Amino acid sequence: CTKMLLPGVMLVLCTLGLARAVTKNVPQSVGSVEDVDVGGQAMPEYFSAGTHETTHTQGSLQVPGSVAPSCGDKGCPLALFLTCPKKAGGAAPNSYPLVVFYSGFQMSAATYRAYARDLASWGYVVLQYDVPGALLKKIVPDQEEIKFWPHLIGWVKDLSRQPGSVVYEAVDLRRVAVMGHSRGAKLAALVAAGGTPDGSPAPAAAVCVDPVDMTSQTRKAGYPSAVDALGAAPRRLALIGAGVTGWCNPEDEGWRKFWPALLPGSWRLVLPNAGHMQFTDAKGATAWAWDKLCGAGKTGAPGNSHKPIIQWTSAAAVAWLESAFRPEQASAPLAKYQAFIKEQAAQGFVQFEIKGKSEACLENSDACPTPALTAAAVQ
Repeated sequence: CTKMLLPGVMLVLCTLGLARAVTKNVPQSVGSVEDVDVGGQAMPEYFSAGTHETTHTQGSLQVPGSVAPSCGDKGCPLALFLTCPKKAGGAAPNSYPLVVFYSGFQMSAATYRAYARDLASWGYVVLQYDVPGALLKKIVPDQEEIKFWPHLIGWVKDLSRQPGSVVYEAVDLRRVAVMGHSRGAKLAALVAAGGTPDGSPAPAAAVCVDPVDMTSQTRKAGYPSAVDALGAAPRRLALIGAGVTGWCNPEDEGWRKFWPALLPGSWRLVLPNAGHMQFTDAKGATAWAWDKLCGAGKTGAPGNSHKPIIQWTSAAAVAWLESAFRPEQASAPLAKYQAFIKEQAAQGFVQFEIKGKSEACLENSDACPTPALTAAAVQ
């Protein structure tokens, strides 16, 4: 069954026999955005789309075989997807930070497109990619895949220099972040910990959504532990975790393992009613199958259990990135967001902590450290 973790009907073959046995910690209460008590106040703006209309473009990139030998001598052809503010190409130079988003194991970029649209509406350029393969994608070892980083950044750099492109002169490559889910969150953590080759700058901010560090299939060469990497090169990052654990996100390899390795100032948001695959934009039978395999909490309307989890996660990601890249203009929205999160945590809808500064930050946003920007720029 572990070799059949792919979207669609094939999952049913696994779920029929395994779901009940592997899922645990499923909460009985509902914790969606629609259900929380906001005390008569409007929801913090980060829970809604930003002010930018969005657009997207596609491209391709051939990662050399010397970087990705698992793909063969000709290398690894990537399908690239860029989502950005609609008028980015006509904006002032270096207006928008870049976010590189890593997908989960065997998941396509489309499964996370909701995050790309949300971030782009807040003034971010979001790059996603797919490795070769339709139903079964090429398995590239972690140690190889993190070496895609300078090639991905280089592709955006080249595109931003092309007159008429959707991001012409608009991307600020001094402000680069990384985000991912599941195995993609592990890759994001590895890159954030300095796993980029050739002196490429590490990202200035990182968001890790329900990361999974190691499995029985990845305890071998080519699959380093992200927690070990963070232990050697600690970073502040935003950690978002599922309260429902099971087959897909073992408790001892998930966010609980990552949290001790992070620097003070890191955020930890746990959604008690979230299952591992409820962070994806899967729908219909695919979403049902994933939820049966990986476990799911009771959120949102029937058949739409993923939307509120994505909404909470996007809001946290936007808040963290704004604190990193636009701290002055975001000070008021951030204070409102933190006050809201504190209230929801008090009611048990979520768990939220700012490492080493929890109470001070929740009472006074000025006391909260923000992610430090890297001095190195992509030239």
